[in-house]
Amino acid sequence: MVVVVVVGRENSPTTTEKHGGGGENQENKGVKVSHNTDIGSYGERLVMQMLTPIGEVTTESAADLTFEGIPLEVKTASPSKVNGRGEVGYQFCLYREGKTDYRKASVVILIALDGAGRPKGFFVVPVDRLAQRKKITVKADLSGKWAYWLDKWEEIARFVEGA
Repeated sequence: MVVVVVVGRENSPTTTEKHGGGGENQENKGVKVSHNTDIGSYGERLVMQMLTPIGEVTTESAADLTFEGIPLEVKTASPSKVNGRGEVGYQFCLYREGKTDYRKASVVILIALDGAGRPKGFFVVPVDRLAQRKKITVKADLSGKWAYWLDKWEEIARFVEGA
């Protein structure tokens, strides 16, 4: 079976889904997310909405999601200060003992949200490219060493084809 995954930011949901943040329900276009579980669930829903039209997506695995049997870990971040100099960017926690572990997946999808909570970029990275990292920091403009993986949805297709 050959699956071609072609998805981009322009296909992302942007208006009607409601989700929580600090007890409030706000539309996606004005998201304010205050808890890691809220932002994490939101990211998982975004990926599910993008992949469901082209294949089977489930939540019944050790990873966050599976797409056509391939385990996916989804990490979502809002802009924040990433160092002592006050630079703004995105920090993604990949591993914290007893809490989160990306190594149970084949592919990690990192979602950078803009200040309003809309998807700004999706980094689709095979787990074997993460070299046992515990976190990843991405520049606010999404440039830098991780930019290669921006919108690399074909990485998922590579795993599906090999399954």
